[in-house]
Amino acid sequence: MKISTIVNQYAKDYSPYMGQFVNHLPMGQYAIYSMTDSIEKTAEYSKNFFKKSSIDPIGDDSRTVDNLEEVLGKRELYASTLKYLDEIIDEDNVEDYISHVLNTFILGMSSGLFHTLIRLSFSVAGYEKDKDYIDEVKRALAYYITAYREGGLFTRRIDGKNIVSEMENLKSHSGIKKLISDMESTGQKMKALYDSEEYMKNGFVVKGTSEEKLNALLNLTVSSFINSQGKGNILILHCITGLQALTVLEKYFKDYENAIDVFTTCMITHLMTLDYLNFSKIKVSDEMTFDSIIAEAIKSTDVHTVKLTYSANELYKIFDREDLKIAARKRIS
Repeated sequence: MKISTIVNQYAKDYSPYMGQFVNHLPMGQYAIYSMTDSIEKTAEYSKNFFKKSSIDPIGDDSRTVDNLEEVLGKRELYASTLKYLDEIIDEDNVEDYISHVLNTFILGMSSGLFHTLIRLSFSVAGYEKDKDYIDEVKRALAYYITAYREGGLFTRRIDGKNIVSEMENLKSHSGIKKLISDMESTGQKMKALYDSEEYMKNGFVVKGTSEEKLNALLNLTVSSFINSQGKGNILILHCITGLQALTVLEKYFKDYENAIDVFTTCMITHLMTLDYLNFSKIKVSDEMTFDSIIAEAIKSTDVHTVKLTYSANELYKIFDREDLKIAARKRIS
């Protein structure tokens, strides 16, 4: 049996949605398989996840779809969108469609707390190993389109070494704080921020190479995650896993530097909705290994523990940051 067989078995009849939440199973399946190289463990994980979760069936809406623009942001039309993509995508053009969606609808990369980007990255990583993963790529693209919520793009550029102080200044800006102080939901706060000229003027992206930009973003997210309460703030966790997803999809963006800037804008806007952030430096140690961390993580029934460990390990391979081990270990503990 192949990993694509397991993923398709569970995903073909089910939606990417679980009520107001997200169906994490395809992402958890690939993460487990990638970290263990075991079909048996992936199958066992899948059975346990499915048993305890309530995943929406795919449904059977009857709308005929002619283009992606007409179903943008319409989650109730996921089934029709998937049927449309299933008819037009094959192995000859699948990579072109991935690129088309990411570049045409780039401002939607943080929709659903970055899950649109994250699920697409898992499907692409799977497809690169197993061409029968193409059905999951189609599902991920249909999800990206129907879950679409538009973000924004800052234009002010800062030096990466100043990112913490710049973020603290933005968080303490009296006008911006007042703007979102009375709003309850994350979505309401983010909409108010994106609609604010003052906020869009004061927000920032990072100068430099892609590696310098992404390392600066990790300086914000990894420290604040480790310093957050309990097993780590779930919003910050998805900023980290979203960043890893962006690195997987790099080759599909026409302008990767611009894609990072869009991601930066979306990430900062998500962080702005949190009441408290602590960017204190973390004391790191190289005593832990990812092999030992993964051995603990794969025992967890919490899909976010599995996903964060996978993403932290993949990011460690690129950026060699010891604090990623601490972040993963915190979630496990």
